[in-house]
Amino acid sequence: MIKLANFDTNDVIVVEGKNDKALINSIYPNALVVTTNGSEISKETIDLIVMLSKTKNIILFLDPDYPGERIRSIITLAVPNAKQAFIKKCYAIDTVKHKVGVEHVKKELIIEALDNLLTVSSVKGTLDMNDLMDLGLTGSNQSSKKRAYLSDKLSLGNPNAKTLLKRLNAINIKYEELEAILNEENWDSI
Repeated sequence: MIKLANFDTNDVIVVEGKNDKALINSIYPNALVVTTNGSEISKETIDLIVMLSKTKNIILFLDPDYPGERIRSIITLAVPNAKQAFIKKCYAIDTVKHKVGVEHVKKELIIEALDNLLTVSSVKGTLDMNDLMDLGLTGSNQSSKKRAYLSDKLSLGNPNAKTLLKRLNAINIKYEELEAILNEENWDSI
């Protein structure tokens, strides 16, 4: 039996399309799921999400591709305290149609993603791009591998350095915590 995530009926899950919604509702039949209807998110949809955020928790669970990240950014600007669910791109690829989407993810991984939400802290972190450079998360040959490792450990999706910095500050993680996580891996051997 699949262990379900700590899903609350006071949560609204935002996805891109009707197939994503159908998959979420097949796991959580009573979940309130809002679709953005693809990458061209309308003002009406944003207004609806903002209205719902006044009484409910918003969870953004968007495709791990450029359009999904674009939608995530737009909604996060409108609802800064939205919780974030991420899935690795390699798990969201339909190898037959060569499409990327939440709809292609196994149910167990959907549950895991919704059980490991990135929750925005009320206190913002103070990391800057120099900190990421010092930690080798940008500006070095192994930066993308380090970012991928760190992002996987913290369930942050697969961001570039600029987006990683925003997400790390959103969860108020400290430099020393990042350093400890990165020290778990021997980067000289990679």
